[in-house]
Amino acid sequence: MQKQSRSKAVAVSDTFYRDFEAKFRGDRSTISDRLRVYLPFVRPLVAEGNALDLGCGRGEWLELLAEAGMNAHGVDLDNGMLGEARKRGLSVEKKDALEALRATPDGTLAIVSIFHLAEHLPFDVLRALFTEAARVLRPGGVLIAETPNPENLVVGLINFHLDATHVRPIPPILMSFLADYSGFARNTTLRLQGKTPCSETAGDLMSLLTDVSLDYAIVAQTKGTEMGALDEAFALELGTNLIDGVARFDRSGMQQRQFTEGLQDRIKGLESDFKAWHHKTEGLQDRIKGLESDFKAWHHKTEAFQANASYRLDRSFIERLFFRASGRPVRALRRVLFHSSGKPRGIFRKWVLDQQREPRRAFAHWMASKEYISLPWPASRCAPLQPLLEPTEKIEIDGHPLRVELLKKLDMLVKKERKF
Repeated sequence: MQKQSRSKAVAVSDTFYRDFEAKFRGDRSTISDRLRVYLPFVRPLVAEGNALDLGCGRGEWLELLAEAGMNAHGVDLDNGMLGEARKRGLSVEKKDALEALRATPDGTLAIVSIFHLAEHLPFDVLRALFTEAARVLRPGGVLIAETPNPENLVVGLINFHLDATHVRPIPPILMSFLADYSGFARNTTLRLQGKTPCSETAGDLMSLLTDVSLDYAIVAQTKGTEMGALDEAFALELGTNLIDGVARFDRSGMQQRQFTEGLQDRIKGLESDFKAWHHKTEGLQDRIKGLESDFKAWHHKTEAFQANASYRLDRSFIERLFFRASGRPVRALRRVLFHSSGKPRGIFRKWVLDQQREPRRAFAHWMASKEYISLPWPASRCAPLQPLLEPTEKIEIDGHPLRVELLKKLDMLVKKERKF
């Protein structure tokens, strides 16, 4: 909202300040939303009198007062701002703020408001304005004075100086003392557009620059019998000052350091756990290697077992009853069917040999073995050796090595002399 009593050293056109505030301060809806924080101070005073807004600008505060049911009037020196307010049917006029107050009778107003006007005035004019406001307010009336908060480092160093018509920033303590000195019974400081007192900051430098309130307002009340109606409103605590912001920043930094130290301790603990785990895994790897070796041996045994089991399943009942897994007859059966030399007994030859005088399947495996061939009676007379023995394989009989080729020749000679 545009303010009046601008510095004479800065010349502005009728629309310059209106366009300037539209760009840097906010649109009408944004400003209206910010001003609603003062409604708890207004509602108890609606039926008690009129309101005067000094430096009314575009008239956002006048519209809120009208919505609350109060008769409000505004004054300003900027024609562009007044034109915006008149378009909305608001009661405004072009007049100096101090002159408007001096023209007002004593104790006739319920509310006097100066939004972002104090920073445009020389301090002696501001002192006179506070004194006149205390005079024109009725008992229990309220003065609302809002201005940029120099406690915020960004505002104090940069934003305040964007407006060439600003004279000097006013610390909240100075404005509060001015209200006391001007005769107001009590006042409170509302810090606006910042973190609430109970909130916590993230602990970084940017939060320190943004958490402290951008604006503040002094709300002062004259002495009256009905002051209690505003006790709840005066108990409001809004925003964060610079000292609290720095303290919160320090606490957050300390918490962050504590968190970092705790995290480092946790990392060290994890490193120790990892070393212990790594040591265990090395032992586990050795154990796995041993298990792999055991598995290979077990796999080899199972293969042999499967082969033996397959051979056993292929044999008949008689074979399984009288012959071992190797195909060798049990001792009692061998003594009955064979001479000690290994020659089949005549009465049982048909059990051992088939019609082609070849060993039956039950005896073929045993009669083709090295053990049988080494007996005094040549096994080659009855056992076909070619399917079971490789040509290069060596066989020892009575400690003398024989090749398969020799056994084949013996086999051919014996077959001619078979008598059974």
